[in-house]
Amino acid sequence: MKRFLLTATLVTALGALCLPSVLQADPGGPNLQPPVSLTCTGGLHFDINPGTLTNQGRVAWAINSNAVFVTAYLAFTDGTDTFVLFDSKPGLKDLITCTGDLGGGLMVVATGFLTPR
Repeated sequence: MKRFLLTATLVTALGALCLPSVLQADPGGPNLQPPVSLTCTGGLHFDINPGTLTNQGRVAWAINSNAVFVTAYLAFTDGTDTFVLFDSKPGLKDLITCTGDLGGGLMVVATGFLTPR
């Protein structure tokens, strides 16, 4: 019985040592999008972290801030063609429109609002 308890304790201790490496969350995951600098109506400027490609919440986190940008409209344009990803809150008022350069002639256009985290 004593040997069993010693073995169980040892296995539990080894498992506890391995567990933190398994539970450590990668805040972005493998498909994290790079930060984007946005210039918005009213002269507002901030950098955002759009999260992962699978971000279904339609939010972006303002870097070095306590704000979250909730996106109501999101599109990409190359200056000629515009591809709208979504326009999910058409009735909202007082939204800000932001643009950001993604490189390679591609721009992001987002309309939404800032809210505290």
